[in-house]
Amino acid sequence: MMFKNVSKARLSNKNSKILFLIVILGCLSLSFIFSACKKEKASFASLSFSLRANPNDNNRVGFVRKGEKLYIVPEKIKLAGWLKLKLSDDSLGYAKAEYLAEKVFVSNSSSLELKIRPGVTSARSSSADKFKPASVAFVIKELKTKQDGVWYYVKGGYKKGTYFRGWISANADVNDDMHVVRNAIDLENAIIKGDRKELEKLAETANPVAAVAATELEKLGGEEEVKEIADEPSGEE
Repeated sequence: MMFKNVSKARLSNKNSKILFLIVILGCLSLSFIFSACKKEKASFASLSFSLRANPNDNNRVGFVRKGEKLYIVPEKIKLAGWLKLKLSDDSLGYAKAEYLAEKVFVSNSSSLELKIRPGVTSARSSSADKFKPASVAFVIKELKTKQDGVWYYVKGGYKKGTYFRGWISANADVNDDMHVVRNAIDLENAIIKGDRKELEKLAETANPVAAVAATELEKLGGEEEVKEIADEPSGEE
């Protein structure tokens, strides 16, 4: 009888150890999965900038175009104001956190209004008139309100007189297709350069960019001379 009880105790102890190991392995697996998911957090460049080898020197290791998708690489030791980033080609480098946005989209409508605070009853942003069809907006902050749902704080613009900031509802008429976003950024560059050929190409697209490109072509009129290229705002120091 005593032998039988000892055997049961040993078996119970063995089962407890196996269960303990299963729990530990499960926790490690979840930790690995969570870590992998963190590495996959996407972000978008709100302007063009160079990647640095590290924040403490000016050694450039890559270049990021406005609107480009990249990934934030988690680090145990964080440097204030700086993030480690991975590009689509797996190259790594550092850039200031202020250059990045959570989301990016293009305005589909002329009736969208930027607000100074999140909420439908809030007053219009002072730069609301700059947020026009085909405008590229970068989401800097997201906030969920009790009454009016989710709102985004956005910024955008590409030259003097076009910059805007303000809050917009997450339900607004916008387009986050990256092909459309790329077209809209190409439109900005074409307007800055007075690039007739690029504008003609964009005017044939089937998205909100087409109408704006056609309007810009009309502004150019019959002029054949290409305007002097203006520098796009960048993160260079």
